[in-house]
Amino acid sequence: MNNNLPLSTNDLIIGYKGKKEARVAGPLHFSIPKGALTGLIGINGIGKSTLLKTLSGLLPPLAGEIKINNQNIFKLSSQERAKYISLVLTTPINGGFATVEEIVKMGRYPYTNWQFAVSKTDKGIIDNALASVNLEAKRNHLFAELSDGNKQKVMIAKALAQDTPLMILDEPTVHLDIKNKFIILQLLQKLAKEHQKTILFSGHDLDYMLTFCDQLMLMTEGALSVNFPEHLIESGAITKAFDLKPQEVKNLFFRKNIV
Repeated sequence: MNNNLPLSTNDLIIGYKGKKEARVAGPLHFSIPKGALTGLIGINGIGKSTLLKTLSGLLPPLAGEIKINNQNIFKLSSQERAKYISLVLTTPINGGFATVEEIVKMGRYPYTNWQFAVSKTDKGIIDNALASVNLEAKRNHLFAELSDGNKQKVMIAKALAQDTPLMILDEPTVHLDIKNKFIILQLLQKLAKEHQKTILFSGHDLDYMLTFCDQLMLMTEGALSVNFPEHLIESGAITKAFDLKPQEVKNLFFRKNIV
C-alpha cells in the first residue's frame, strides 16, 4: 500500500446530525505527516472524541472531506476503510478465552476471506506486530490475564497487524500507571519512526504529551492549531487554552531528548 501521503482534511465540520444539527467544530483544515507522533489535546468537552470518531470513520462529518493517501474515507466501504485506518479505543476488548496471538490476528480481518483464513504472509505480519511490542513470549497467554499495560500493547499490536497508514488511539494511557504510560508513549514514538506510520492519539497528561509528541493538535473553542510543542508553548496558545501560567507550561516541557 502506498502511504506517502498524510492524513488531510478540507473544510471539515464535525458534529452530530439529527432533527437539529449540533455543530462541534469547523471548518477545519489540517494535515498530519507520516513518521510522526501527533497528540490531540484540549480541555474536557471541547470535542476531541468527536474529532477522533470522525477521523476514524465512525461518525460522518457535517461537511468537508477527510483523505488518507488521497482517498476520501467516506467514499470507501467499511472493509476498504479498515485498510487505511486502525483504531485503538480507550477500553481494551474483553477477550474472553482468546490468546494474545488470537487478538492480534483479528487485525488481519480486512485482508482475509469470510472463513478468516490467514496466509503465510498474514502470519509473518502477526509475528512482526508481536515483536514490535515485545510480546512474542506471551503470544499463547490468555489476553484476559495480562496486566493493563500489556493489554494495551496487544491492542497496539492488533492495530499494527491491520497494516494501515493511519493509527488512531483514544486516550491510550488513561488507565495506566506512570511507568506504563511512559512505556506506551515510548512505544508509539518508536513505531511512528520505524514503521513510518501516521499516529494520532488523544490524552489528558499534558506533561507526557509535551514530552513525547513530535507535534500537537490543540483544540480550542472554534479552532484547531497544529504545530510543534515548542511553538504552541512560545506562542502562549497552551497557556491560554488550559488557563495556566507560562512558567508552569515550560516546567512540563522537558522533551524526548532528555527522557
